[in-house]
Amino acid sequence: MQESPLLTSGISENDINDEARNENYSKQINILFNEIMEDLMKNDIYNTGHISEQELLDILQKKLPPGKQLNISLFQKLFQDIYKNIDMNIDLNDFCKKYIHAHEELKLNYEILQKGLEKEKNLKLKIESNIEKVKQERLNENGISPNSCVSTIIGKITFLSQINSDSIYFIVSLDENEKKTMIKNVENPNFTEKITFKIQDKQSTLSYKLYSSETNQFIGCSDVPLYIINIDNEEFNPEFELKDDNNQSIAVFKPKIIVVTSYFEMYQKKYENIDKNIESYQAKINDLKQNLDDIALPYKKEFENFHIRLLKEPDNGNNNGILVKGVEGALANFFNDKKVKWILTLKIILYYNIFMLLFTTLVKPDFISLFICLILVMFINTGKYNYFFELFDKILIGFLIMIAYDIIDYLFLRKYSNDSMSAIEGWGKFFNFLGFFGKIALFLASFVIKSKYGNNGLITE
Repeated sequence: MQESPLLTSGISENDINDEARNENYSKQINILFNEIMEDLMKNDIYNTGHISEQELLDILQKKLPPGKQLNISLFQKLFQDIYKNIDMNIDLNDFCKKYIHAHEELKLNYEILQKGLEKEKNLKLKIESNIEKVKQERLNENGISPNSCVSTIIGKITFLSQINSDSIYFIVSLDENEKKTMIKNVENPNFTEKITFKIQDKQSTLSYKLYSSETNQFIGCSDVPLYIINIDNEEFNPEFELKDDNNQSIAVFKPKIIVVTSYFEMYQKKYENIDKNIESYQAKINDLKQNLDDIALPYKKEFENFHIRLLKEPDNGNNNGILVKGVEGALANFFNDKKVKWILTLKIILYYNIFMLLFTTLVKPDFISLFICLILVMFINTGKYNYFFELFDKILIGFLIMIAYDIIDYLFLRKYSNDSMSAIEGWGKFFNFLGFFGKIALFLASFVIKSKYGNNGLITE
């Protein structure tokens, strides 16, 4: 498929669904989560929070209207990235998060593809109009129309020797025509101006001549016969050497050259590519729409109510909320916890503190600090990152208590009991000193994480 400009430009603000920018989006996501979670928990009679894969598939199948079949392979792909306990049973809480995330991501991609299809269709109309204008185009014996042209952008020049000039310019010519382009930075010479000539004959030569701006002194030149450029209507990037009067190489450059000998042929090729793009977009949209319908089917009513609620609570024209790119952002901390970049750093600091606390237990027990660190490690290793944010204020107070206890102990409390214990206590005090800096690192890292991610998109479980 010929790549469309949309596919190479990334997602812009205009490609984002309005719901993702709505201030009520996170709140409504929470409501949707609770509705689906509450329904699933009815089947968890022992209140374990876990269920086998087959049992979950059976429950979802029963939610479907008569005659409908669950897309099992689609849900099994979803199960692959969901936390399971030692019995390989699926965590219902994790399933709900991944389930809603998958639906929202499919919906966003569907909307982006729809916008891409619309752009391609508009581009097709524009090309059809251009074809209509040039459909009577006539070519001469050289296969050139009266409107044929050659365009060039010189680009970056790499000098092979020192140039005694603060600024330079090119004179580019074709037949009797000459055009000039100048830059004032010899240290990083990059000519970006597009120079265009009409073509009368394919035997013409495109000439590049480089001069010093201060003295108008000739520096070097290079010639490009048009007949060697045999890719009509396409970009051509040959590499040329600029040579002086003594045929010595002065510099090299790789200009971007586009030769159009027939506008009708050029537009016709674009038209064929656009048709392929539209066909490809439509096929992808059809597949994505089917997957979107399949994944929403068990809780179709809940997802529909979710959209209705958003419509009832507009954002009052305030679109300055979180911009969601690829459903990362407002949903990132909520649905994509395992992808949060700071987790590994926090884990390393926590394990460092636990090691130091265990090492100094014999000479200075600090079970409060140890308890706090172990609880945080438990949250992280079980994927309960949301608790970190929800309890952050309390955890922050705990960190301050840990640091204050170390300071008070170091200055006032800890005394050597006797000579026989002084060596052990000395080493204990040394490692306690290292642990003190670990606690400060934990406090600072947590504060930075909280400031960066906040509570946006988090759920109260």
